[in-house]
Amino acid sequence: DVTSVAFDPSGRWLASGSIHGEVILWDLSITRPMEVTATWPQPSVASVFFSADGQRLLAANRDGQLHLWDRGTARSTPLNLTWPAKPMTISAGPDVELLAAQIDGRILICRSKDGATVDEISIESRETTPLIFSPDGRYLAFGDRGQAFLRDIGQRKTIAAGAINKNI
Repeated sequence: DVTSVAFDPSGRWLASGSIHGEVILWDLSITRPMEVTATWPQPSVASVFFSADGQRLLAANRDGQLHLWDRGTARSTPLNLTWPAKPMTISAGPDVELLAAQIDGRILICRSKDGATVDEISIESRETTPLIFSPDGRYLAFGDRGQAFLRDIGQRKTIAAGAINKNI
């Protein structure tokens, strides 16, 4: 069973994650799988992301473990990040160098290479909230309390989506 999918920027490649812990890379020009890029024991793959250049693929499992693949060398590197608790949601920035994770009542934005926290956002929701970086990596969009918000990562300011200069 497929749990997550992502297109590379060219639209030629598709990555899929499965409930069995597999990440499969598909060549859409021939519509068949090219390779199984990883196999985790349970739990299943929660998310897959391509970098903006399409050369790296990041996968996160439901326990918050991360693997990064280089498509050119076909080498896999586990990212040994230590989360304060099991992430409910994980998202990756366009260069796969920043990650966002929802953990309890906060969203952590950290560097993938060393896990250092870049920013932290307090939220009220204890439910899973969507997280997505803007294509340029400057903003993180997220949901909380039935609203959408936009976080300027560099300035560490949050605005309500659709509101003009409404600081939260």
